[in-house]
Amino acid sequence: MPLVKAICTNCAAPLEVDPSKDAAICPYCSTPYIVEKAINHYFMNVKTLNAGVVNMVQPDKTEKLFKNAEAQLMLEEFEDALDSYETLSRSYAYDPRAWSGLLSAKSHNKTVVDFCVNDVEDIIKYYKNLKKLDPAAAGKWHDYCGSVVNALKAKKKKLADMEREEKKLGEKIENLEKAGYIMVAGSVGFFFVFLFLILPGVKGAANLKWTLFLLDLGVFLASPVMFWRKEVRKDEKAKLSARISEYSNRLMRGKW
Repeated sequence: MPLVKAICTNCAAPLEVDPSKDAAICPYCSTPYIVEKAINHYFMNVKTLNAGVVNMVQPDKTEKLFKNAEAQLMLEEFEDALDSYETLSRSYAYDPRAWSGLLSAKSHNKTVVDFCVNDVEDIIKYYKNLKKLDPAAAGKWHDYCGSVVNALKAKKKKLADMEREEKKLGEKIENLEKAGYIMVAGSVGFFFVFLFLILPGVKGAANLKWTLFLLDLGVFLASPVMFWRKEVRKDEKAKLSARISEYSNRLMRGKW
């Protein structure tokens, strides 16, 4: 069946649709639409044009909106420019200038590379949409978008390294705690053996008695050191965990 002309009911992009289908997805704004409504929307616009009712200033108004957004970029009013281009991308998704403008506003004219995950996802979305509509224009953003993705990968690697360090500290804390308890138990055991050797009636092994005594004393004094080292490692782990939490939050939602 031949394709017929239609207009997207969301972004007003011109379409050619198969009238035998019930629904489809707009290739410009990715919004689902009912085929019959899109066709009717097109014919309603044609009737309006034929009736001479259409406001011929509308194209000029659209150009003024784009020029205003471009001026905001030139004046480095990037937040305002981002809002302007987001509005334009919803109404004129088929116009490559909307997506190129979003890239410029989000990147502050390519002066920013460090972004959180959500911002990088937006940049990749803008780049892909621009590439579909105007590959030549998208080519100018290829290297920049690659550097943004690489910067994000480096941040994720740093976060993974910190998490591995945190895990190792946790293992050290467990080992120090075990070593401390083992030394306490060993000290108690040596002490009882020493007491047995010095009991009346137990003869010989004088050197062994004092060897056990000194060994017991050394183990007894070493056990608090293990627990002290464990507390030091716990403080290190707590500080590292706080850093990881802050870094993770910035990576997912914050600004760099």
